Amino acid sequence: MKNRKALWGIVMINMLYNLMQGISALAIPWFFIKTKGLSSQWGLIYFIITVLTLFWGIYAGTVVDKYDRKKILFLNPLLCGIFLTILSSLYYVPGNELIISALCFGIIFFSYSLYFPNLYAICQEMTPSKDYGKVNSILEIQGQFSLIIAGSLAALMMNGASSGYWPVFGFDVDIGIVFEAWPLDVIIFWNGIGLIFTAFFAFGVKYELLNIRKPDNGSISKRIKEGFLFMFRHRILFLFGMTSFMVFCVILVINFMLSPQYIAQHLMGGDEVYGTSEIYFGLGSAIAGVVVYQLYKKYHAVYGISVLIAITTVMLLFSVFNNVIFYFYVSFFFLGFCNAGIRVLRITYLLEVIPTNLIGRSNSVFMVMNSLMRMLLIGIFSLAFFNLGNNVIYTFFIMGLILVLALIVTILFRKDIIDFRVRK
Repeated sequence: MKNRKALWGIVMINMLYNLMQGISALAIPWFFIKTKGLSSQWGLIYFIITVLTLFWGIYAGTVVDKYDRKKILFLNPLLCGIFLTILSSLYYVPGNELIISALCFGIIFFSYSLYFPNLYAICQEMTPSKDYGKVNSILEIQGQFSLIIAGSLAALMMNGASSGYWPVFGFDVDIGIVFEAWPLDVIIFWNGIGLIFTAFFAFGVKYELLNIRKPDNGSISKRIKEGFLFMFRHRILFLFGMTSFMVFCVILVINFMLSPQYIAQHLMGGDEVYGTSEIYFGLGSAIAGVVVYQLYKKYHAVYGISVLIAITTVMLLFSVFNNVIFYFYVSFFFLGFCNAGIRVLRITYLLEVIPTNLIGRSNSVFMVMNSLMRMLLIGIFSLAFFNLGNNVIYTFFIMGLILVLALIVTILFRKDIIDFRVRK
């Protein structure tokens, strides 16, 4: 494979980025919901951040398609790390911790919205089309192993190990040392430093362009318009993107809004349960990266995606009735498996059919529609009813019904999706 050395450099960058961002992205929602008891307020904050990333997501795709993607790979974690490091130093100002925590989470999400479209665009321009599936699987495996480590470290940092035991996969492991819980500002500070280190690692990556894109020097509005027009001219591709993105939409709402509330108010668990659930989620995702593409590479992506949407639906409906922490871990394992499996199949398919000069904007269209759906769900789930007692379980029922609809649409239009070709 050409660019093999560069690919492993990208893998290392992706591992560090996911690890650094993952710890803070897990710690901040738990800080609001469990530590401060501000479930409704966190729902409003997450809603506002989603609205802002909606507009940023539209622009981010044009950035990916116009500018040097390697420079973006360097500047994105560098600027994110600098901002997080500076903001973490302001926690000592009385009354600022909630505002600063919300700002840090917003910066992390803004960085995510640019990082992943740029990452996949880099893979498209440095990889032969026959290797898209293999490369996506590699990135998924190591990215999710980073999430496993991030979940484990987040549990340790938030909960500490005052008795010398560290919760790993739901079991207390004797680490032989006493470790005090870190305050949130310290967690964010070191995550910021880690991102700055990641950026300089990215600076040294060099690769040969295998898929050349034609420079697009049009205005921002023109480039955004071209992305939307491309999708509206290829409505089956748009439909496929929407239904296959729906699990990702649901997972984001669960991980960053509902999971802490579900654990605290329904399962009556602590921060070690929250961190451990993300470890199981990451484990399922990593295994999906190994097996899903191999299982379905002889078939069209739509078949594998349909099966995985169905499994996700079952897990969500199961969560309505479950009150056992171990089974919660099992459900999160399958949620991680299905989410990652769908992402591998979806991205491999999109990279194969969408021209490299439009891939960034096309992904932005899907992200915008995904953000609109998340805004709707977050707005509904922020209502007081869902924050009373264990009423959070009804949110899982609603999301299960949404996935049933997505599955039906995918199955009904499967032949059109299979026969789809981009019009020249």
